[in-house]
Amino acid sequence: MSKRPNVQSARERAVERDTQRARRARDARLSAERGRRRTATTPEPTITCVGRGPVGGSIPRTVQAWIDREAADQLRRYGRIAAEMETLAPARERWVREFYERITGPRGFSVHAGQRRTIAAGELPERPRRPWRVVW
Repeated sequence: MSKRPNVQSARERAVERDTQRARRARDARLSAERGRRRTATTPEPTITCVGRGPVGGSIPRTVQAWIDREAADQLRRYGRIAAEMETLAPARERWVREFYERITGPRGFSVHAGQRRTIAAGELPERPRRPWRVVW
């Protein structure tokens, strides 16, 4: 039952049981939401790397055909991953909101060992007005 090692006391077992029950309920709710929503079309991939430029000389036709097949396969995979990320967008927004609530709440977050810090609401970054990016 326990996902944590060394759960010993009855209180710890009860808390762990409740945690796992809540996690299962959350996962079931997310999997139900995941199939329902789709908001926009798949964005085009963005190239952020700097290449070395074209190769010197000509590329054999068989090699160019292989490169084209691989590029098409990668774009198909990108489309599938982007669609999955798009369906997760409402849940991701909720996760970010819950995270911000946790770190600005009374407990804050752990900085080092036993030291905790609460972040002021003014320190939180502003969410950009663009869709979440697929980084792969």
